[in-house]
Amino acid sequence: MSARQETILRTVRIRKDLDDLLQKDAKAKRTSVNGLMAAAMTKYSECDVFADRFGHVSLPKDLFREFLETADDETSLANSVSRTSVI
Repeated sequence: MSARQETILRTVRIRKDLDDLLQKDAKAKRTSVNGLMAAAMTKYSECDVFADRFGHVSLPKDLFREFLETADDETSLANSVSRTSVI
């Protein structure tokens, strides 16, 4: 197990309906609202900032799977990536 990282106390103001949603989701996931918010901020700082910068989008897994299953050879993901990306 890794050592605990230093934390700070930060106060934020959010709408009541958002707080209600966070409380409900935290209860369903058996965690705290603080834990949910920390996870969301971690995802933002480690992934979303860079994804936005490079033009990436998030897709639900089912939609991505359907895209791959319906693509033919000429429009396959591999062909598309090879034409538009530098590896």
